[in-house]
Amino acid sequence: MQLQLNVQQTQKLIMTPKLKQALAVLQYSREELLEKIDDELLNNPLLEVEEENVELKQLISLN
Repeated sequence: MQLQLNVQQTQKLIMTPKLKQALAVLQYSREELLEKIDDELLNNPLLEVEEENVELKQLISLN
């Protein structure tokens, strides 16, 4: 009679829509990212740049 014990561990990465979006954003150049932020601000009335984030406002207005 022979007893045997096997243990196996696997790890999977699931590409969720949120992860896909994050990877896409990380690939944008600086200019593309600013343009995307500007587009989102124009198309979504619920988004706004906070007053404290003056630097982002200036960068967006330069594009």
